[in-house]
Amino acid sequence: MAAVNSLIAQEKYSEALISLLPEVVPHSLEECTDLTISILSILKQGRSRISPIVEDIEMGKLHILVGFIYFGFELIATNKCPVSASVLYKWHDEIVKVGGEGIITRFAFS
Repeated sequence: MAAVNSLIAQEKYSEALISLLPEVVPHSLEECTDLTISILSILKQGRSRISPIVEDIEMGKLHILVGFIYFGFELIATNKCPVSASVLYKWHDEIVKVGGEGIITRFAFS
């Protein structure tokens, strides 16, 4: 996580997001979800900024990212998410455009 936090401190948010995704392990899921949602919130300024980032993420990592987005929706439902649903919906929309609707099914059954 130190490398991710260092990239965030340098305002290299898209690099931080991409480097965070392979670091996910069960004991750090909550911390990774919080960091991911924070980064998505910072990078929310318009689809033109989101699209290139999503396109640069390999498919396996998109599956992880869509999982974080769904965890974020759960947090919103319990009023524990620091961002609005619209931020997560923008990212979800772009991920589905790149990964296809099957990404939702693949996540649900993984």
